[in-house]
Amino acid sequence: MGNYYDAFTEKASKRKEVMLSESYPESEFNLNPGGKGSVTTVQGISVEELMGSLHETAGFGALRKRMQQLEKRGAPVHPPLPKAMQEKVERKVGYEKTRDEITKWQPQVKMNREARTLFFNQKEEVVPSSTAALAAKFTPTTDMEKEIASVLSESKLGDVKAVEAAEALELNKVSLFCVI
Repeated sequence: MGNYYDAFTEKASKRKEVMLSESYPESEFNLNPGGKGSVTTVQGISVEELMGSLHETAGFGALRKRMQQLEKRGAPVHPPLPKAMQEKVERKVGYEKTRDEITKWQPQVKMNREARTLFFNQKEEVVPSSTAALAAKFTPTTDMEKEIASVLSESKLGDVKAVEAAEALELNKVSLFCVI
């Protein structure tokens, strides 16, 4: 039984050797720099390493020139803000937009507060009372409307009054069936 116990403790000690400790919090922004089996170095991944797989694709030359221009400028890329700071900035921007939107209405609100009487329907729009009134005001504007208007005028149906008179005559006719 002693051999079995020794073998078990040896496995446990081997497992302890395999454990890794990291001195930074693990996140999507932290690659494992310098760790075992890591491809990256302490400096991180270079642009050339990322573009290596794109060497055979179309437009690679233009992309490479653009990347070289960006590298010459040396513009630093800032890491993303912590979540709390980012939310604070978003709230500040939202507040400023809301404040600007509200200031547009302040004169109108002040005028309404100082007014003795408020009139909400200042513009009274007169709505035509019938379809005949709408048809009388209608003028064809598109090609299709003009073509339909020409067909109606040829068949003498373009005049609203003539159509109404013809409908009245048809309604006034009494059939033999209705009399009996």
